[in-house]
Amino acid sequence: NNIPKTNEPSMIKANGNSNPSSDINILLLGQSGVGKSTFINALANYLCNDALEEACKDKIQAVIPPAFSFTNVNTFERKTIEVGDENEDVRSCKQQCRSFVFLVGDKNLRIINSPGIGDTRGLEQDVEDFHKILTYMSQYEHLNGICILLKPNEERSTILFKFCVEALLRYLHKNQHKKDHDVDVPFSRENTFLLDNEPLRYLALRKNGVRLNNDQTLSYQKRWDHTFKEYSNLINHIVTRPLHAVSNTLSLYEAKQLVRKLTRPIAEIAKLIQENIQLAKQHK
Repeated sequence: NNIPKTNEPSMIKANGNSNPSSDINILLLGQSGVGKSTFINALANYLCNDALEEACKDKIQAVIPPAFSFTNVNTFERKTIEVGDENEDVRSCKQQCRSFVFLVGDKNLRIINSPGIGDTRGLEQDVEDFHKILTYMSQYEHLNGICILLKPNEERSTILFKFCVEALLRYLHKNQHKKDHDVDVPFSRENTFLLDNEPLRYLALRKNGVRLNNDQTLSYQKRWDHTFKEYSNLINHIVTRPLHAVSNTLSLYEAKQLVRKLTRPIAEIAKLIQENIQLAKQHK
């Protein structure tokens, strides 16, 4: 049940000849700052290497160049660790939908990264981002799954679930949710996966010449092994789910938008008809 490795370590490439109907498409949702970029970076490294020591010898995969602070426990010196060069494209991709495609076996695994929910710019920005997600999804035939990232201490009853996630899931085709008005996202061991970001930080530290003691290294190795299995379980779970036709979602979304736009014109037309009827009666 391990994640199939790419043919060549250090090479994250899509299969240009892959049939789109066989692609694995996963929509990634999460609040701003929850770690969607780290999720994608970590996945890229797990796809290339099974073991942490292998990854240390290999080229680090920084699909979205990360940066974080590190404090030396001996000297208390604080240092900023950067991998790759962050540019305007990288910063803007965190505010737009963007796909990252990896080769898994002979299939393309596409992670669709979405803007962070709970934007500091307010609810109107969240609504705009919601429309961006649905519009961006329209270029793909299907979704295999939606992955919602949460911090370990985060409750479900946040703006993430109450507004954006539930609102998005309501646009799924009726065959998926059987016309239920309220959308429940159950938490179970089958669909919940505990991921640890620390192994990726360890890789970045090693690449920047920071050396840790044996106990720390052993701890990171255990974390790597655990998270590698969790990523494997996540992908294996998603590929067993029924496909969701994106066209159904978009058709339902467009229909609801049309009804919303027509509500006022129809009301005005009805009012005019009544006024004309009254005028006709007066001039009989």
